Amino acid sequence: MMEDISVPEVRTEADQLSAVEPEYVCWLDLMGVQNTMSTSVEESTIDMLNLHVAVDEALDRDNITHYPVMDGVYLTADSRRTILPFLRTVFSKLAKDNIENKEPPYNYVPRAAVSYGPVIHGKDISDGANEEFMTNSDYAESLLIGLPMIQAIKGESKAPPFGIYIDESARAFAPDGEDPIERIWHEWFRYTEDDFGDLLLDTLEDYYDWCESSYHEINYELEDIERHREMANQYFTN
Repeated sequence: MMEDISVPEVRTEADQLSAVEPEYVCWLDLMGVQNTMSTSVEESTIDMLNLHVAVDEALDRDNITHYPVMDGVYLTADSRRTILPFLRTVFSKLAKDNIENKEPPYNYVPRAAVSYGPVIHGKDISDGANEEFMTNSDYAESLLIGLPMIQAIKGESKAPPFGIYIDESARAFAPDGEDPIERIWHEWFRYTEDDFGDLLLDTLEDYYDWCESSYHEINYELEDIERHREMANQYFTN
């Protein structure tokens, strides 16, 4: 009976999946975009575009692969010497914009998490895995598959506002010739020429003061505001 049903073949040949390689994976996004979008599509669009513009301008496309997803982006690289300087550049650009803005309602807060482990890029999957799919469509080029993606997106909630969390996978393992990343939080602002730490913390204090005064309107729980304020203080002052 099934042979009489005319549908495309979806079977994938598992023995053709040989493109698995260990890489650093980063998930970078903006905090609270769902709440912002529910109140102002225009404002949330501006925030998201600012993030993606900063990423696009900082990208080294020969060494970093990117997968944009609405308010965030997955990024992969085979070296900490590539992914960490890239993130420092992105966070510096976004920090400068927020510091100069000086209006808390229009501030936006990125954060990121970095993991390490085996991933598969759709573009590297052999045509033999599913020849019709791989050769007749560019869909597979948008795919990234692997446990580090889960580790990165879960770890992002452990990052402080405007901060970078390092998953234990990236603190325990590294490519040949490199050491694992040492600390749970990567303090990107200590590696820049500009004094972002104090300036950005002042900006975040004003932002969280405004959030407290507007928490019902922006749907931001007071306990979450205080937790994020405390995380920012620890991150930028310790």
